[in-house]
Amino acid sequence: MIDIKFKLSPESIKYLTELPKDFYKGLVQGMRNAMFYVEKEAKSSFGIAGNLKVGTGLLRRSIHTTVKPEGSSVTGTIGSDVVYARIHEYGGTIVPRTAKWLQFKVNGQWVRTDKVTIPARPFLTPAITKNQEKIKDIIQLAIEKEVPKWAIDKKY
Repeated sequence: MIDIKFKLSPESIKYLTELPKDFYKGLVQGMRNAMFYVEKEAKSSFGIAGNLKVGTGLLRRSIHTTVKPEGSSVTGTIGSDVVYARIHEYGGTIVPRTAKWLQFKVNGQWVRTDKVTIPARPFLTPAITKNQEKIKDIIQLAIEKEVPKWAIDKKY
């Protein structure tokens, strides 16, 4: 799982003292909209050169987001419950747990080995890092839709 935490600036906290419901409602909705955007971006990256290929589609379908309001912050989480999601995102070495060897087929031939190193092929992190400005814009737009015009024009 990867979390995006939106922490309020001192200027934004001043808004909260005057417009807590409107501002916070926009912040939560903005995070939801942003997380759905990131989820869509992550899912659309599969099959593009240099990214993970689509086998059964299970990993791509399993990507989901949640948004959790907590006090003055809102946390968005994107992840997958599929057991092999983590090894694809971060890479790592797979070793046998209960047997002496790992055994699997490659190009129709059985292979036996004591470990397999999987390179990192992130599909979640790039969806966040390459879209940071878009995420900010989505959240800001949602806040602006909820907060009255006079409050947006007011300088803090």
